[in-house]
Amino acid sequence: MKRTFVAAPASLFALVGMAGSANAATTIDVDYEPTVDGTPITIGGASSPQYTFTLNEFSFDGENVFRKTYLNANGTARIGEPGQPATQTGVNTQSNFSGPPTGGDYSLLFDIGNTRYSGTATVDPSGYHLTQISYEALGAGGVPEPATWALMILGMGAAGAAMRRRNQAAPRPAIA
Repeated sequence: MKRTFVAAPASLFALVGMAGSANAATTIDVDYEPTVDGTPITIGGASSPQYTFTLNEFSFDGENVFRKTYLNANGTARIGEPGQPATQTGVNTQSNFSGPPTGGDYSLLFDIGNTRYSGTATVDPSGYHLTQISYEALGAGGVPEPATWALMILGMGAAGAAMRRRNQAAPRPAIA
């Protein structure tokens, strides 16, 4: 009986070690360039693009062309500048008109179906290439994994067995 009792926890600890994280981040290497019409960016198999990477070219004098690139959020998606929360509908990622390139990791917040995701979009220092997207689900994890359930059940069983054993070993008062 004791061998079974000792083997069961060992096998359950092995199951817990195999259980993966419910909120594992997904990272995708990409190479998006902005276009005048807006390059659509669809993340995680969504039915429509959550973001567009747009190029705006303009000239004040007909000779010098100035460029600005933008990351725009579509629908309920939001975006934030590097180091800021994703609360905006669009951000400037590069401008050779109003300052140096800004590049960096832009905050993302978007939906796929009924699940909300948070992540980052990495724009290279030139501001003209989106090179990587990382994201993970928010709020997932309300239901314990099977290995967690097994350990909880085993723990309750061990506590119950210890209480029962203690009650059987205690001397009972004699009735005259």
